[in-house]
Amino acid sequence: VYCKRMTSAETCSYEFDPDRWERVRGRELQLVEDLPTGWSCDRPSEDYEYCLFHRDPEDKSDIDVVERLLQEIEQPLEKNADTPTATAENRFIGARFGGCRLAHRVLQSGNNLPIDLRFAHVEGDLNWDRAALQNPVRFSGAAVEGDVTLQNAQIGANIDFSDSVIDETFDASDADFTNHV
Repeated sequence: VYCKRMTSAETCSYEFDPDRWERVRGRELQLVEDLPTGWSCDRPSEDYEYCLFHRDPEDKSDIDVVERLLQEIEQPLEKNADTPTATAENRFIGARFGGCRLAHRVLQSGNNLPIDLRFAHVEGDLNWDRAALQNPVRFSGAAVEGDVTLQNAQIGANIDFSDSVIDETFDASDADFTNHV
């Protein structure tokens, strides 16, 4: 996990640690302008140290995580003083998944912001077979220990897997890409 331990009972304790990411990956991280050093998740932690997206995959259901992901993407909250910035901005930076199955699902946000999954860690497969993606998806710097499947997916915006490590296969056969991969 590329995070530091923080202390807060009400919000997620996840903070992206670029130095740790570089040590684990063995290469220099190319930070982008919109990801400040030390980005931290401000979602409610729900009586845990971390929010649902940053908890260890063994401590949560893959189905619950995917359903919450879809809920936050499809019904983003207006950004105000009471709204977690991560939720309002579709940011799931450093999210941890056992597996991420979004096959046959439509990912379309109520805003035009990218779905930001940079530096996510998927311990199993990322299966987005026949999914329809309408917003840009950032998956750069991520690690997928299984397969990435985008077969027959409809990709209507940019999808970025740059600097990601995929341990098994990447299959985008018969996918329709409107923009860049």
